[in-house]
Amino acid sequence: MIRSVPLPLAVLAALSFSWAQEVQVTELSRIKPLSYVVNLEPLEGRALIMKNVTCQASGRPDTQGRLYLTHLPGNLVRVARVEYNEQGRYVLEHGKSVAPANKYYDRYVTQQQPFGTFTLNALEGLWRLFGLRFTLENVTYRCKLT
Repeated sequence: MIRSVPLPLAVLAALSFSWAQEVQVTELSRIKPLSYVVNLEPLEGRALIMKNVTCQASGRPDTQGRLYLTHLPGNLVRVARVEYNEQGRYVLEHGKSVAPANKYYDRYVTQQQPFGTFTLNALEGLWRLFGLRFTLENVTYRCKLT
């Protein structure tokens, strides 16, 4: 069971443009993908915002995730691609059973609802100020965003 999870791993990675790395779709071939890749929309010809998250917990393998967001009109973004490693898969599978985490995952990843850049910037500011962490199976993971 996950406690204290404001958002699932994939959504935790969604951050502001001020610290985001923008990549062109043509550059994706130079970036080694993580083990699991989920393309949520066609990427051809798009500029993407790429964010990485790494979470660590004592005695557990590193959890890694990568999120690509695409720009939309009106200062909106939408999740375009999600990548994660084996431990990230484990966290997503077990964390999605928790109502708050599942709500955000469904809204922004499964249903592909866009969200505003102001929201993105506000969340990143809060996460950087207070830190990112979650508890899964009585183990606390601490996360870094890059």
